[in-house]
Amino acid sequence: MASADTNLVYTIPLNFIRTHRVGITESIALSPLSWWDNNNQVTLYHTDAHSLLPTISSISAFSAYLSTSNNIYLNKDKTFAAAVNFWYQFPEIDHIGKTNAYYKLDLGVRASLLKKQLDLALTMNDLFRSSAVAMRSTINGIPQQFTNFQLNRFLLLSVSYKFGSSEHKVTAGSTGNEDERSRIH
Repeated sequence: MASADTNLVYTIPLNFIRTHRVGITESIALSPLSWWDNNNQVTLYHTDAHSLLPTISSISAFSAYLSTSNNIYLNKDKTFAAAVNFWYQFPEIDHIGKTNAYYKLDLGVRASLLKKQLDLALTMNDLFRSSAVAMRSTINGIPQQFTNFQLNRFLLLSVSYKFGSSEHKVTAGSTGNEDERSRIH
């Protein structure tokens, strides 16, 4: 609760809001070229947040979410690849407030070496540092804004090595514990 005559804002959790969200999501996976895998998603929805308190207004609005994920193979064996992933959230209703639009772009490269036993990957997450969400609401006639600025931007280098032979064969009926079975009989 915010009061106009003081500088204090009290946060008191109450079950005071009833939210309904209805929408539709469409996803499509494509391989437009032999070296490009593409996955896309579009979500359109309407949110209605009904407040049970007279000091907090009920709100409703339409919104949308878009995303695309792309793997681009840079050689025929698909051992060297790049990734470009992007999503965009349009302004939406979030509990008792409305958010701004926010988005995120991730880039990465991966190389599989030594007969695919060594994987090296470099990923840049949230390249533009744009995934922070700001929410605006009005309580007791007083406008408020809150920014949830989590640091989602990072650079990640990963190295993975697979030990042993990748050509391990298991014959049908062989479970690998034949010595144990012969002791039981």
